[in-house]
Amino acid sequence: ADYVGAMTSYTRALSFAPKEASLFSNRSFAFLKLSLPARALADAEEAVALQPDWSKGYSRMAAALYGLGRYAESADTFQRGLQVD
Repeated sequence: ADYVGAMTSYTRALSFAPKEASLFSNRSFAFLKLSLPARALADAEEAVALQPDWSKGYSRMAAALYGLGRYAESADTFQRGLQVD
């Protein structure tokens, strides 16, 4: 899969729709696949801030935290996501 291309496309899309949580979520996934968990976390946090009642944002955040080795925070974040869905 072309995760660099995806990241580039989502970045471009965000320039037109900077408040779209799904774009941050999808770019977060691309960053994670590119082994950039810190950047993935930043985008996931933005997705959650924009749409706090959307469980996928929490899922992306938890995956990024896991990628950073922050396992307890990852588990807590997954639980928070389950509570909003």
